[in-house]
Amino acid sequence: MFGSAPLFLVFYLCSGGPGGALCGVGEALQQVAQVRDTLDVNVTRTFIDPLQDLHDTELKDIRVRGAASQTTNSCVLRTPTC
Repeated sequence: MFGSAPLFLVFYLCSGGPGGALCGVGEALQQVAQVRDTLDVNVTRTFIDPLQDLHDTELKDIRVRGAASQTTNSCVLRTPTC
């Protein structure tokens, strides 16, 4: 008896009883959550990942340039024949 009570209650509420609107809102919220998750994945794939890749490559370039300029600066400061 107790096992079928929640199922009966859900059926009653969603079948046009006073909670029909609540069931409709619940379904709409599930759809909104699915769309939000899809958009999150799309934004990550099309914007955030390329931005992160650009950031990583720029940092590598800055590190290489910085190391090269440090080498050049140390040669200039040490001896004029470097």
